[in-house]
Amino acid sequence: MKRWICAALAFVMSLSMLCTASAELNSAQKNANLYKQESLYDKDFRSYGEDAFDLSALPDYQPEEEISGWIEIWGHSALAAGNLAQLWADGFNAIYPQAHITWNLPGKEVMLTPLYYDRADMVIVEEPGFYDIMPYERMLNSQPLELHPYKGSADMNGYQAAFTVIVNKDMPIDRLTMDQLDGIFGCARNGGWIGTAFEIALARGEEENLRTWGELGLTGEYADAKIEAHAYPTSFSTGETLSDMIIGGSDYWVEGLHCHGSYYDENGEAVYSEKDIVDAVAADRFAIGIVSGQYFLTDDVKAVSVATDASGEAVACTPENVFSGAYPLAREGEMFIKVNGKLSDVAAAFLRYIFSEEGQKAVAADGKFVPLNAQECEAQLALVEAACVLEAVDTGAMSDEAKEAALRTQQAHNETVRSRAERVEYSMDDFDISDLPHYVPETYPEGYMRIYGNNYIQTGILMDLWNDGFKEYHPNVSIAWELPSASMGYAGLYLDTFDLYLSQRRTPQDAIAYQKIVGEDLWGVECYSGSYKLGGWGNTLVVEVNEENPIEVISLTGSSAARAAAAGTASATGTPNTAATTPRISARGESSA
Repeated sequence: MKRWICAALAFVMSLSMLCTASAELNSAQKNANLYKQESLYDKDFRSYGEDAFDLSALPDYQPEEEISGWIEIWGHSALAAGNLAQLWADGFNAIYPQAHITWNLPGKEVMLTPLYYDRADMVIVEEPGFYDIMPYERMLNSQPLELHPYKGSADMNGYQAAFTVIVNKDMPIDRLTMDQLDGIFGCARNGGWIGTAFEIALARGEEENLRTWGELGLTGEYADAKIEAHAYPTSFSTGETLSDMIIGGSDYWVEGLHCHGSYYDENGEAVYSEKDIVDAVAADRFAIGIVSGQYFLTDDVKAVSVATDASGEAVACTPENVFSGAYPLAREGEMFIKVNGKLSDVAAAFLRYIFSEEGQKAVAADGKFVPLNAQECEAQLALVEAACVLEAVDTGAMSDEAKEAALRTQQAHNETVRSRAERVEYSMDDFDISDLPHYVPETYPEGYMRIYGNNYIQTGILMDLWNDGFKEYHPNVSIAWELPSASMGYAGLYLDTFDLYLSQRRTPQDAIAYQKIVGEDLWGVECYSGSYKLGGWGNTLVVEVNEENPIEVISLTGSSAARAAAAGTASATGTPNTAATTPRISARGESSA
């Protein structure tokens, strides 16, 4: 049996030599273009005049002596599509000729991966979600330093634009509060996420749901009309950001939420999610939508002013209101920095520069993102200074209570996983695998292979079985295993950190980042089925009801049901389900593994 398991792995790996077809390559490149919305604007396009904001109250930059070295920054392609990256680099280099900045800006979808793969000192991205933060915590057992070097645009799609609430032009409503938006777009919940920590303080009851326009005080034909809510897919980063801002980081969106993603229509023309939301709201008098930016707004919809609470003033989404901090749905630029002990001198000098009047004047000179005001710069500089002192880092000055709770959660998770390592839920006699092909080596390569990913392979003994069995056939091939987590991200493939990745899920951001950088679709194969009932090992999902419920069978719908039936997922005997969760091995198309 040991030899069979290893043979199966070697057989699977040999498939990775297949190259991605040219049609798939073109498809990947085309799909990546959907998410390059910064290309909607020329490099010198301005959202506001260079003197739109009074930055005189910001701190002056005080040059330091003998600063030298290199900083590598990854992330948001909009910084390079405009002028901000170059303005910052030129301004900093004029003060410190021996200090250099290397920019690598393929897209905000890279998230934190260049940090925990040790390819960058800083990343400038979008707000990370649960599966962006968790791998960092698991691999480094720490939190990155989080800073905000600018605020998102007030109206430019692709530049982390503030969210605009829109209704049909005929809707007799001009203002909403944040609580009302929660009532419209959210559901009753028992808590919400702050990073990877679940906070029960964010719970709210069903009585706060708002499902008809009458519940907002409208009368006549609107009184009993259902509120039709339109927003982004909740699995995408923009939807996660909305969740954090409006519904307390909850996964509980309104029932029947209309989700809109970017796609190509039947004529091959790109349709952006924002345009799709605007068109839907324009066509329905009872609809409400949330869009990033205002590029696609038309006269058939109107923007709604938003108040922080019922007693506050409702403000419109304008550059001035974003700059002052008055607009509640503004988005911040997200900069994350990997700090080992304390900030380096060159990194600290660069951060002090961008949070000075000179650095924020560069933001205004670019004319796309919105600069920080004086109070915001002072708050960011305080975090920088704390990170320059080793003792401050050790005492948690860079990490709030929620982040500390997140790290404790990861530690508890690791202990739970290790406690299950010796459990065996079934024997190999439960399966008939006699019809599987025997492995017969066709070549005898020599070399080195790097496999990253799912920690459960190593927590149990499967890694050893695969490794030792493969070596019996190929003694001249060495395998390096690095298995911190199945959620560590696909970035190691396009960063050339590993050759094969054992994963369990792939987010839209993973696929888009890979498509932007490599120009191909991610390629993978299924390498085993999930566990029958052992929690954590890609275990099979089970539908449960109360013991008094008389239902015993439930079906899936549409094509999913057909696939499930064909795979034999229904089990009346209680035997292990071989069509369970299916972890994958992924590799770049040109992999020689």
